[in-house]
Amino acid sequence: MYFTQVSMADTTLVHGSARDRRACERKRRRVAEGSAVVLVPVLRNAAEAALGMDLPGSADGEVAGGGGSTASSVGTSDMVCALGESEEGRHPFVAAALATAADVPPEGVLPWPVGRQLVVVLDMDQTLVGDVTPLADRENFETNIPWESWPAGRARGVPDAVMSACLTAGVMRPGLRELVGVLRELGVLVVVYTHSEGAWARKLLRAVQREVGHFVYRVFARDDCLDGQCGLGWTSQKQLAHVAARLAETPGLEWVSVGSCILVDDRCDVLDLSEARRQVVVPPYRYTPTNVRWDDSIDDEVVATNSGKLMKEVVYRTAVGWGLAPPSLVAAGACDAAWHRRAAAEARTVKARNRLAASDVALFSVAAGLRHVQGDASDASVRVLKAFVDRRQLVPGPAPVYPSLGYSIPE
Repeated sequence: MYFTQVSMADTTLVHGSARDRRACERKRRRVAEGSAVVLVPVLRNAAEAALGMDLPGSADGEVAGGGGSTASSVGTSDMVCALGESEEGRHPFVAAALATAADVPPEGVLPWPVGRQLVVVLDMDQTLVGDVTPLADRENFETNIPWESWPAGRARGVPDAVMSACLTAGVMRPGLRELVGVLRELGVLVVVYTHSEGAWARKLLRAVQREVGHFVYRVFARDDCLDGQCGLGWTSQKQLAHVAARLAETPGLEWVSVGSCILVDDRCDVLDLSEARRQVVVPPYRYTPTNVRWDDSIDDEVVATNSGKLMKEVVYRTAVGWGLAPPSLVAAGACDAAWHRRAAAEARTVKARNRLAASDVALFSVAAGLRHVQGDASDASVRVLKAFVDRRQLVPGPAPVYPSLGYSIPE
């Protein structure tokens, strides 16, 4: 009987070439040098077109809002948020976003003072990060298989260095640093609501926060979804009412309600119809790491120190059952041709998706929309935010592309 642990990531299994990591890294270096910009006025124009109305603010990029916020009156020169030096030094929200956390505080610690009664609820898989199935598969094999023996001094699970390398190579969605900077600037409460298994989600989010800085106050995972709430009358995969009720139990957060929450998710079918108006749907981000395998740590030493029965009946059968290894691994003489054809096709798909991933702008759009509405949680503000991230811009096909709304990261 082979291992049947549910995969930690609610994503699709694909594998592929690692060549595009180098191109992505070159682009990211150019971003860090200040060559990539976010043209917020262009996003504003697109939002106005989607809404069929003029948004408050002047034509040169003035943002509606007030109350002494640093973003309440911003001209065109400031609306162009470059990752570099401006006339008055580094842009304040970009500088804050670039701050990284070597030691991420534990869950339940506020990353910054909450100054607005708004809870931004972020999905994780294919919203903040890409397709992390290869990482989750390795984590599953190393931590959930009942190993009889494991090499002394070798940690089980994906190492932090591997997580960091994958995130910087492209797994972390472009624009996340900028979004975190805007969330910090506005002083809103940020939680993550994911269908992934809790321990894995927290590990991955710690790695993300080591790259962009602490921003997650609390994580709601699979146990807080329909799977973990069976029999309670849920009609949808996620419920903002559940998140709001849990948060409101915390002293100082009694103000939290469904009306103060906005969910950013790549799926449009996760909320009940009564809560759907509180959701901003973003295109799925499908960058997949290609340099991680399920058996990276299962070397000759591990094979030699564990019984043949465990290796064949649990480890290898699980790998074949999940499509990670050819059938001949457990059945001598089995034909592997079909498996190799499928693997080659998946590799081509991943290569195409990864090449396109660097031009993804969804989180840039969310950041621009949040700055425009100044962290207001009203239904009208949610409609404006949805207009900044207009799903109708998606191009249908096997590898959907979200057009750049008039700008792109330069080659």
